[in-house]
Amino acid sequence: MAGVDAESKRAAAAAGDGRAKRARADGDASVCFAPGLLESAEVRGREYAAAQPFPHHSIAPFCAEELLVGVRREIVDRLHFTQKETDIFKYHQSGDLANLDGLPDGEQSQLPCLRRLRDAIYSREFRDFVSAVTGCGPL
Repeated sequence: MAGVDAESKRAAAAAGDGRAKRARADGDASVCFAPGLLESAEVRGREYAAAQPFPHHSIAPFCAEELLVGVRREIVDRLHFTQKETDIFKYHQSGDLANLDGLPDGEQSQLPCLRRLRDAIYSREFRDFVSAVTGCGPL
């Protein structure tokens, strides 16, 4: 079974699948976050464990300010939202961050900040940070 999984990953990488793109982004993920965030897992882990009435933690600032400004600009100016309605509320829904790689190249090129933030959140560095803070095991 492990051989099939490895083959699938190689095929996905060769086909330009998003997993390969996220793997390439892992090396520079730390520049997307607030300075020192990824190095603060030990202290944040203690705060998380001691929080009441249940373990939790708030991270502020979370992301590099200039990246967030770019993400907001792209969301407001370039994303399409579809209005949805249920019997109790209305909301506007956009596409899933995981599906950005499925967009045509022209549309992907219009969302560089959003893709950078998505890649940073999905990066091995950030997932290891969340795992260390929460003690949840590998993500």
